[in-house]
Amino acid sequence: MKKLSISLAFVLIAAGVFAAQAQTGIKSVDFSNFSFDTSMSEPKTVKLTSGKFEDGGTYDAGFPLYELFGKPVYGDLNGDKSADAVVEIKMSAPSTLRAFEVQAFTFENGAAKMLARIDSEQAAGDYKRYFPKNSDVHYAGLNPPKIQNGRVIVEALTEGSFACPKYTAVFSYKLSGDKFVLSGKPVRKVFVCK
Repeated sequence: MKKLSISLAFVLIAAGVFAAQAQTGIKSVDFSNFSFDTSMSEPKTVKLTSGKFEDGGTYDAGFPLYELFGKPVYGDLNGDKSADAVVEIKMSAPSTLRAFEVQAFTFENGAAKMLARIDSEQAAGDYKRYFPKNSDVHYAGLNPPKIQNGRVIVEALTEGSFACPKYTAVFSYKLSGDKFVLSGKPVRKVFVCK
């Protein structure tokens, strides 16, 4: 029984050390309770609490709501062989005001440091380059961003009406210095309104 207790204690200590090591670097940053500098609608700092920030009042009273979309995703974007984080923030108001911003962070000197951002205006410009006719980007897609092969994959709902967009456009961005640049033509999929 004594050997079992010692073995169990060792396993618990090892699990605690492993869990502590797993939560170092960028993965230790709590992005749902984090201050983001954003350029959506106007440059400002939004302080998310539990993944949300109501700007000036409540959403129900007509004020913008900023929300973390999904969970952070991790991967090496800048080639330093350590994980970076990508998060998406969506902004909406009871009117048709919608915007989104995807931000990438690295971990430097014990804190998150922004590498680059993609906002809905950049996505709209990139979309218009390839699809100039009826090229509205309405708001973020249904899926949060992903990292694939060192690129950030972002979705946006495009064309048609605001109430019923025609397409989901999928963008692939690569980090170049302190900016994201589009890597190839956005891929469109028909969006089915419900």
